[in-house]
Amino acid sequence: MSRVENLIQVLAVTYFTDQRGSYRKLWSAQPGGFVPRQIAAVDCPEPGIFRGLHWQAQPHTERKLVTCQRGSVFDIAVNMDPSSPGFRSWQGVELTANDNKALLIPPLHAHGFLSLSADTLVVYASDADYVPDAERGLQVTDSKLGIVLPEPARILSNKDKSWPLLASSS
Repeated sequence: MSRVENLIQVLAVTYFTDQRGSYRKLWSAQPGGFVPRQIAAVDCPEPGIFRGLHWQAQPHTERKLVTCQRGSVFDIAVNMDPSSPGFRSWQGVELTANDNKALLIPPLHAHGFLSLSADTLVVYASDADYVPDAERGLQVTDSKLGIVLPEPARILSNKDKSWPLLASSS
């Protein structure tokens, strides 16, 4: 498929620093907006680690708010909503600890990221509970997706390497 812009929402993070250190306001809830149910911190000790691409099927869909608190990552979302004109299109955004950005990943979008530096820390929140039977996944190297990474994904879990290819599931 193809890479598109504006698939995911890039948000500005409030950030300031003084003699005490730094402060980041990662999210401020709006009426009817994103409300986190789970927050996870993922540590990647070296570059080339890929985690994902995962999403949850209906009725257990989730949105994710993603930030990079240390190091840098290439963050990816793939539209997996079959009713959307952008079905199977993808967007990648580089996040760093210093760019003051957060990403809001919509429901029915597979999500994953590639660590670009050593000692990377990604923090993300989800607005739904994890439901193992609703989990779905894609292989980032699936040629049908056409995802272009800024560097090779060298380390993946066995689970992430074993998701079916789109060619075999279409």
